[in-house]
Amino acid sequence: MVLKTTNPNIIIQGNSVLLRLKTNDDLLDDYRWRRDAELAKYDAVPTLSISFNEFVERYHIEFLNQSERRIFSIVSIVDDKHIGNIMFYSFDRRKKSVELGITIGEKDYWNKGYGTESVELFVQYLFENIGIKSIYLHTLKWNERAINAFLKSGFKEIKNIRRLGYSFIKMEINK
Repeated sequence: MVLKTTNPNIIIQGNSVLLRLKTNDDLLDDYRWRRDAELAKYDAVPTLSISFNEFVERYHIEFLNQSERRIFSIVSIVDDKHIGNIMFYSFDRRKKSVELGITIGEKDYWNKGYGTESVELFVQYLFENIGIKSIYLHTLKWNERAINAFLKSGFKEIKNIRRLGYSFIKMEINK
């Protein structure tokens, strides 16, 4: 169920989570998550080694005033806690397609449906509000929790991809 909201920072709200515009306060959590070795493993990236100030500068360059890539905060409704991020990037205006990325950074919220609901809400938002026709993603082949969440959200496995020494599954959902 999607609830209507009058808060202009909230882009969409469900039963357990809401997705909202990022605030500068969220960047402390983002920085902490990017320095976590276990979370980095799930993103197939090295842990972050730059200072917080450098991280903030990079964030402003990469995401502010961008239409081809946007990042939003995932917030648990029960305790109003920033638990992760969801984003789109590689926006192809001609094909009306984007790539989706998600991180649930707060490990206490893993395996409780927050990721699945976030993906379902974000897909709805992209289809209905941005005019996207196709959404794809790449997830590590061994990440069964993510694969199951994406399958529950309506994504289909398209093909296996190998890049930078990692095996990924490309998944896609179409409007």
